[in-house]
Amino acid sequence: MTNHLVVFLDELYTRVGRRYYGRHATLLFVLQLAQHFDAATLMVNVRDQGAPGADEPLVADLSDSRLEVVELPPYRSLAGSLAKLPAVAGTFWRRRREIDSARTVFIRVPSLMGLLFGEFCRLRGRDPWYHVCANLETQANPIRRGGSGEGLWKILARSLSLLQHVAVRGLRMSAVGAELEEKFSRGVPLVPRPRAVFNHFESLLGEAMLFRRPDTCRGPEIRLLRVCQLDHSKGMEVLLPAVRILREQGLPVRLEVVGGGAPDYLRRLKDLAASLGLTPVTTWLGPLTYGDLLRTYREADLQVLSSWGEGLPRVILEGWGSCLPLVSTAVGGIPRLVTHEESGLLVPPGDPEALAREIARLIRDGELRRRLIARGFALAQEYSQERQTARLAALLRA
Repeated sequence: MTNHLVVFLDELYTRVGRRYYGRHATLLFVLQLAQHFDAATLMVNVRDQGAPGADEPLVADLSDSRLEVVELPPYRSLAGSLAKLPAVAGTFWRRRREIDSARTVFIRVPSLMGLLFGEFCRLRGRDPWYHVCANLETQANPIRRGGSGEGLWKILARSLSLLQHVAVRGLRMSAVGAELEEKFSRGVPLVPRPRAVFNHFESLLGEAMLFRRPDTCRGPEIRLLRVCQLDHSKGMEVLLPAVRILREQGLPVRLEVVGGGAPDYLRRLKDLAASLGLTPVTTWLGPLTYGDLLRTYREADLQVLSSWGEGLPRVILEGWGSCLPLVSTAVGGIPRLVTHEESGLLVPPGDPEALAREIARLIRDGELRRRLIARGFALAQEYSQERQTARLAALLRA
């Protein structure tokens, strides 16, 4: 067995030469993790085309990387993954000897294709390491918030969640956040529990990216930042009225929104901002490269999360790493990471008045704001990419 890492990542990237573009940035985490092994192979969905889409910023340039990329056929949906299953299964079979000899096979889920790959490994006598990064039963999805597809989504989410419990039976595994750690440690009836569950957070924030500053909210304008892939679950219909309330109170706030979304939905959000009189103070930045995103954090005054549901968002740590104080809804795994009035301020979802009240409090109370900044920065240091990948690599090699 060689000191070789094989990673399965069910995310879609566009390749132009050796440059990879996409809506996700987990590839950066894989690159850091690969440095702890003599060799590494990444299996990932890739489109090879002349130019990336408008909503696909540059994620990584692998021109000088030792990471070998095995490109799987591209798909964006569950139905698409099933259609590409024969081709993907063929790739698994052709790579079977490499899989057999690898020290670690790391599979990031939720992903139906990832679960099938894990069972392929087990059939060949290899125990994969599953890394669960989302709680499908509690994380919000636009379909869940009404509409004809709500019941179908719940059935699919619960079914895939059960399949994950079956997949990790008897294995060592990791999960993002204490909520998922407890969920998989507890298990489900009639299914053997995993042998061990470790709490691990995928940090993309390297120590060199940390940006220390003593305070924010000192300029003539207060820049509120929202970073997300825009859909109904992110609560923009709550945040925009909260910004209107703050403006009516005389606070000089403006809103900057990073992230893409469906064109029809973006148009509705912009119409809502216009109806609230917020067009002059709202900037839609669209998707950004990771470097541009870090610069945006450093220039902002306060980060706001208005979601109806979340897992454990990376943007919290990224904001903390730029000394950006936080106001967030208390949903999903966020209350396990953020302590109210210690590292952030938490509000119930769907309440623009409560969101505006806590934002205003943080703008006006400098002592509270500086205390939250200091604690958040300390947590960002603790959860840096270097420390997190070193911890995970040690677990994978044990």
